[in-house]
Amino acid sequence: MILLLAILVVFTSFHPNVYGDHHDTDQVIESYDDDWLGPPSSLSSSAPSSTRNDPLEKTLKVGDVIRVWGIYKSGTGKFSVNLNVGKTKEIALHVDFRPWSGSTVMNSLKRGIGWGTEIWTAIPKFQDGKTFNVVIECQRSRFVVSVDGVRLGKTFPYRIPLDQIDVVNCVDGYKYIKWTRIEVPEEPMPQDWSKALAHVKSQVEKSVTNRGFSSILSYLESDEGTIEAFQWVLFDKITAQGKSLNLKDEVVWWLVHDRTALETIMTSGDVEKDRYKEAVDIIVKIIKQDSNAKSGLKLNLAVAIGLTFSTPVHSMAISKNTIDGIARYHNFAAWSDKRLFYEPFYKLNAWQMRYVVGSWAEDSELEWARANVYAAYRSPNKIADAGAAMVAYKLVNDDGISVHSGAAYYYHKPVTMAWIHKIGGVCGAISKFSAHMAQAHGIPAMPVGQPGHCAFIWLKNGQHWSLGYDISGWSASTTHSGIQWSWSIKSPFIAVMETAQREPRNYRLSEKLRLAAKFDLGPRKFTVLEHASTLCPENIDVWYDLSNALETAKKGTVEKALQDELVTMESNRKRAKNIGLGKAVSVSAEQGSKGKLNDGSSSEWIVKDPTAWFEIDLGAESDITQVKIQWWGQSRARSFDVLATDQNNHYTKVRTEKDQKLTSTFNGFSILSGWEMKTRKIKFNLRDGIKDPWGYNAYFGIRDVTVNGILGRPLSVISRDKPTEPATASQLVDGDMSRVWSSQNDPTNVAIDLKKLSLVDTVRFNWAGAIQGRQSVSCELGGSGNVTMATKEASYKEVSLDGAVGSKIGVKMKGSGQFQLKEIEVVGTSFGAKEVLKGKIEEKFEGTAQGKATVRGILTYNINRAQCSQDFC
Repeated sequence: MILLLAILVVFTSFHPNVYGDHHDTDQVIESYDDDWLGPPSSLSSSAPSSTRNDPLEKTLKVGDVIRVWGIYKSGTGKFSVNLNVGKTKEIALHVDFRPWSGSTVMNSLKRGIGWGTEIWTAIPKFQDGKTFNVVIECQRSRFVVSVDGVRLGKTFPYRIPLDQIDVVNCVDGYKYIKWTRIEVPEEPMPQDWSKALAHVKSQVEKSVTNRGFSSILSYLESDEGTIEAFQWVLFDKITAQGKSLNLKDEVVWWLVHDRTALETIMTSGDVEKDRYKEAVDIIVKIIKQDSNAKSGLKLNLAVAIGLTFSTPVHSMAISKNTIDGIARYHNFAAWSDKRLFYEPFYKLNAWQMRYVVGSWAEDSELEWARANVYAAYRSPNKIADAGAAMVAYKLVNDDGISVHSGAAYYYHKPVTMAWIHKIGGVCGAISKFSAHMAQAHGIPAMPVGQPGHCAFIWLKNGQHWSLGYDISGWSASTTHSGIQWSWSIKSPFIAVMETAQREPRNYRLSEKLRLAAKFDLGPRKFTVLEHASTLCPENIDVWYDLSNALETAKKGTVEKALQDELVTMESNRKRAKNIGLGKAVSVSAEQGSKGKLNDGSSSEWIVKDPTAWFEIDLGAESDITQVKIQWWGQSRARSFDVLATDQNNHYTKVRTEKDQKLTSTFNGFSILSGWEMKTRKIKFNLRDGIKDPWGYNAYFGIRDVTVNGILGRPLSVISRDKPTEPATASQLVDGDMSRVWSSQNDPTNVAIDLKKLSLVDTVRFNWAGAIQGRQSVSCELGGSGNVTMATKEASYKEVSLDGAVGSKIGVKMKGSGQFQLKEIEVVGTSFGAKEVLKGKIEEKFEGTAQGKATVRGILTYNINRAQCSQDFC
């Protein structure tokens, strides 16, 4: 009997039940992804599990490929991937991995015959905690197996016909391999346009709904998920135009199935009026004329041309003429081959190239520009400055004709770059000439509008968008008409897109997550979008969708998604920075422009009164290290006082003009050192102003006020009148110290729902008499059972939780027989979900460079107006 048992043990250990009877898929081990909603279905992707059975949707044929991903755990004895015949329980291919021996055994199991002859071969080494990939190729007469891109030394012949296989089965090892994804062959997308959109939409929908977050992520990172997601969006936009693609066209079919090409089209900026049909048609024509346009720089060039010229691009020289986009492609391709552009051009992506190929200068003008630019500006970090040197600023031409006369100023001739160089012009001519000069040398550029002025922006040295011929700054700049833009016409969003494009993987995955959230993901929608905003904060569309998702989100989901963000926000708060930026302002005059005092834009608050005051409310008692005032022109206060409020809200004079360091008497800074007193409000009393020289009669003008320091966090009792468990414990949080609450239970448990995500600093026990027994306190995220901090058991009057994150406080009292308290007070700071999201925006778009204040303002406004009636918002 002992010998028989031993034989059975050995047999079962080397021949696992490949149908997973010991790991029923209806009871999947799901510690890896607690967002998982249920067991795997017949889809090609699902959450990680210990054992997987994925039915095939189509009959296998020669040429099909099956891909499996898993996470290896060191010490796993053996695990297997199997191709099964479900009805007969036969195994066409059993790949049994044995990491401990560095080998694998391939075999088959036939009904009535049993296991066949084993085929042994070596396998690559697996790494603990790392993802591995198994690929099974169905060749003419055999299976070819690869692990992490390395083909196994031996193949396995077909012993059971391919067309009988209907299940892919993955079995875990003794230490539980986590199977994260299976890709099985599916029916190809139909070439009939009327069916193609429904097909790809269905593919995406079934791969992201009722799925764990990690499964959604895995699908969207794969070639299959990327192609299907962007096919769906592209087809949907073209269908909305009332148009279609000829999917039977070989180049069209390639274009919508090549990951690199499709991804480039769909993540290289918005297309005006969603004219994607026109864009694709142009790209297809280019590829048919130049097969080199299928990859590399020329693919980027073709996509840039297609997206840009989907809407006609008009010539600056003769505005009624349009520029031929396909001819421009061939010219740019030829110039590129001859290395006529500056070196940064050869590293541009398709989005950046759009602002090169979109030049309003005709191709002959671009050649003129390269031949005639002044020698001093022949470099990628100076080229755009050539405009101010090569175009004379003239309100009237040499014959006295005003620039406001329109075409007469240029003698009714085509306004070419050469003609502008000869005749001159004002801001518009200079800025457009500058942009075209940069574009002629392969450097992205465009004119931008400012109030009463035309400036330009350009990708200086191919690295950083810079504002040229400027008078009003980034925040006052808008994209010129006739130029396509993404997200907003305001120019700062060009710089935002530049940042996104510098991390293409993150930007593209963020966009795919945003697209996935268009489907019914249930409570997971907010999680997916929040992760997308973390992956690529510069993906502005994600913020709009995220704020809209608040209304239907669940409390526990939002808390879990924002927990880490709140910790980051608190860490960021403790860092020294400009804590006055965007804070509430009160002023004595000119109420409409008061926000300009501290918006970081260098726009002015101008006052005509001989005395004035303004006050900045920091919102919490804070540490002040420095205050800086930038004056407008000469209109500064020669005498002033700075007052600060103490903890009792009393004003104390902390600085005067005698304490300042004045850097200049014109557009200068008054720099003041900080003070020790913790301060919430700072008030500036201005006297003895200096009138401006331009006739505005302004005594005081301020471009910017910077308050540097560490922002405080307002503390209060956040448990007052909150729900309790049991409900009878509500007396403990009603604020009435005259009543005593008692319990005869030992132990006694009390829970307080704080309703919002909170940072908890202390919990105070107001005992009726001496401390009774011992207590422990836990802080957790409500609805999830996720304890973020728990104290030791001791006798407390007050216990510190040191800013623990949570929305629910649990108190356990024991060891006294009965307990009598007047009140339990939880002290800390509560945050609505909107506040956390706004804090994230402030962190991700911190500072004032390139108009970040404008971006922050727009995104914050959008969060504020989001519809959300739930308590946690």
